Amino acid sequence: MSEVDLVKKYSDEIEVKYANFVPIDNETVGCDAALLRLDIPKAMLREYSRLRTKRNKYPDGAEFWKETGLAEALKSKYHGCYSFRAPLPDILDFLKGNVSVRYGRNTTGDPKRISLSIEEILPTSP
Repeated sequence: MSEVDLVKKYSDEIEVKYANFVPIDNETVGCDAALLRLDIPKAMLREYSRLRTKRNKYPDGAEFWKETGLAEALKSKYHGCYSFRAPLPDILDFLKGNVSVRYGRNTTGDPKRISLSIEEILPTSP
């Protein structure tokens, strides 16, 4: 199974919880960073780790985001969806570059799921 197949397998269980542009605290004046919060099954992360032959409980978040092609999968799944604070297709476009990814407690309290926060990393002024 490939990383893309893994996303297809869990596609119906991936939920977008929040999408917006948020102010950041750095030297880039007047710029907001794209932020996306997902709720995903922990089993998806474990399977990804096995595919990558890593023993870590959770893989590096940025690597997981890029290697699985989650952005493209979400674009297809939520095509034309504008029910978030910012248009999801725009957020996903901005999250193709450098990102920071953090794991956290999901919003439902379900122990089989985990929250994934993906935030765009903006360059700082020289």
